[in-house]
Amino acid sequence: MSYEVPASIRSVYRIFLRACAASVLHHPAKRTLRRLWRGNFDAAVSVHKEYMLADLSAAERAKRAEWLRIWESRVDNTLELLLTSATSRGLPHKLTKNLSRLHWDFINFNNDRYNRQGPAWDPSPDSYKDIDEHLRVLEKRRKGALRGKDLAYDAQAWGALEEVVRMAEGTSGLVLGQPTFRRIRGFR
Repeated sequence: MSYEVPASIRSVYRIFLRACAASVLHHPAKRTLRRLWRGNFDAAVSVHKEYMLADLSAAERAKRAEWLRIWESRVDNTLELLLTSATSRGLPHKLTKNLSRLHWDFINFNNDRYNRQGPAWDPSPDSYKDIDEHLRVLEKRRKGALRGKDLAYDAQAWGALEEVVRMAEGTSGLVLGQPTFRRIRGFR
């Protein structure tokens, strides 16, 4: 049996895309905001798909329906936040601008960690004279600049920030997005 994304979720997503663009005055930050909230819509589609296609007990079906109901109310509140951000330059505008900057920094942080280019290969015979030094440099670059204590500190910082965002979502009934990062194939 095939599954098609329901028109209700598609139309809300289209409205969301336009609201994201308007909230940052059609600045290039709209792409970052779209990536930030895309995971929430993917989750809603997967829950709706389970609700429609899976053989679920009545209790499981009711849980999925309740999840979708809560998600819809949170998305409505988030759309209201984005509308306010587009029409005023107060706290909602600062919030969306800072969310965009945080997600941009998250993407750049992970790009530096995972998607760096390796060293250029020098085929000249002179480059093979000190192969041990070359291998040490390669190993150092492979491990990256952020290892050990620095990497643990950065992971804890993002974890603490995520916890604060989740608490804000819970108290205000909003969806503030899920930071996502895609690794490029072929890189370490």
